[in-house]
Amino acid sequence: MKLSRFVVCAGSIVVVALSGCEATPKQQGSQSQLTATYKMGALSAVVPAKVPAVMAAAEQTLRDRGYAIESSASTTEQGGIIARPPAYNLGKTMKIDVASTANDETTISLSTNPWDETLLRITLDRILARLGM
Repeated sequence: MKLSRFVVCAGSIVVVALSGCEATPKQQGSQSQLTATYKMGALSAVVPAKVPAVMAAAEQTLRDRGYAIESSASTTEQGGIIARPPAYNLGKTMKIDVASTANDETTISLSTNPWDETLLRITLDRILARLGM
C-alpha cells in the first residue's frame, strides 16, 4: 500500500515538473498578428519594430503600471530593463530583454520572478499597443 502511494506521488511530481518545460504559443496584439511563446518563465516574441522603439514602449508601459525602473540600457542593437513593483506585495520584478534580428525586427523576452505567464502576456499586449500593433 505504501509503495503504491509512493509511485503515485512520484509520478505526479514528474508530470508537474515536465509540464513546466512545454512551450505555450499564443497570439498577441490587438489584431492577434504576433505569436508569443511562453516557456520556462519567459515570454518571447518577434516584433516588426526597431530596438529603440520597443525599448521606449516597454519602459513607458512599465512606468504606467506603477513599476520603478531599476536599470535600463540600450544600443541600436540590443537593450534591457529591470523594473520593480511599487511595493514588495504589489507585484513581481520584471525583466525585459530586446535584440535586433537580421530582418530589421526585434526579439523581445519578458520574465518575472516568480514566474507569471498572465502578467507577462498582459504586459506584452500593452507594449504592442504602444507600438500600434
